[in-house]
Amino acid sequence: ALALERQQNYKGALAIYERIVDADPKASYALARAGATRRRLGQDKTADYIDAALKLDKYDPTANNMKAAEHQLAGKWNQAIGFARKALIGDPANMNAYQHLARTYFQSGKHQMARLVCDQALEINPNNPAIQNLKGLVWLKLKEVRKAIRAFAGAVAADDGFVEGHLNLASTVL
Repeated sequence: ALALERQQNYKGALAIYERIVDADPKASYALARAGATRRRLGQDKTADYIDAALKLDKYDPTANNMKAAEHQLAGKWNQAIGFARKALIGDPANMNAYQHLARTYFQSGKHQMARLVCDQALEINPNNPAIQNLKGLVWLKLKEVRKAIRAFAGAVAADDGFVEGHLNLASTVL
């Protein structure tokens, strides 16, 4: 199913996840992935799958990342931080959780905390363009333009197709 997701065959992946859940209703990973895939496809019952996964495994990284994103969009910073931290307990190297945590700190005005989370994530995966880019935004908020340029350049170097990094680098250099 993950291979199908990587190929953007979300309907095929969802069918596999749902077969797994039918065979084993306690397969929290499959429940969480089914919920995430349903959301990507714009289908209903997303929350039901995510909530069921969290009842089975309160540290499921996929389900917690989904909840962190939901609360982040609603501006519920403390809840978003809590879910991102739970995702990191479930998977200490989960870059999505680091990104949710850092972005939530950033959006809530806790820029030093956001920088520290970015630094932690980059120790695990130094070539993550999204984290590099976010670190550049943090540096801009902290009025450290040269460090921001280095971070944006790192994002572009890590993934030349990362458009947001190119745009941030160009607008900062100009």
